[in-house]
Parts: sequence; structure tokens; C-alpha cells
Amino acid sequence: MVRRAALAATTSDLLARDGVILGTPANIGYMSRALKHFFDQVFYVVNDVTPRAPGKPDLEACRELGATVAATLAG
Repeated sequence: MVRRAALAATTSDLLARDGVILGTPANIGYMSRALKHFFDQVFYVVNDVTPRAPGKPDLEACRELGATVAATLAG
């Protein structure tokens, strides 16, 4: 596992991973500026070099992971 602060993470960091877990405080319903800055920096580069349509197994794996994270956080 590798941790990067949003302002330190790069496109290379993102592309080198099989998966990413993002965390941010909710500021009146909005993500932090640091995370938005990260998205702004990597979006177009990553969008051009990654597949665009996940398959059904990919979506199911994401749902299962999300449910596991939610259940763990809920205690």
C-alpha cells in the first residue's frame, strides 16, 4: 500500500496502481480543494490512456469493495 497526499500525488502514481481509495472531509457537501486539484491535474491524462467501459465483473468488484469499506467504517 502506498499513501500520497492529494497535493503530492501525480498521474504516474495513479497509473501505477491497480486500485485507488480516496478519502476527503466533506466541506458543506463538497470535496476538499486538495482532492479537486488532484482530479483536475490527472483527469485528462488518465482519461486518454485508460479503458473507458468497465465490464460487469469490474462493476460488481467495485460494489463489493464499496460495501466492505462502508461496513468496516460503520463498525
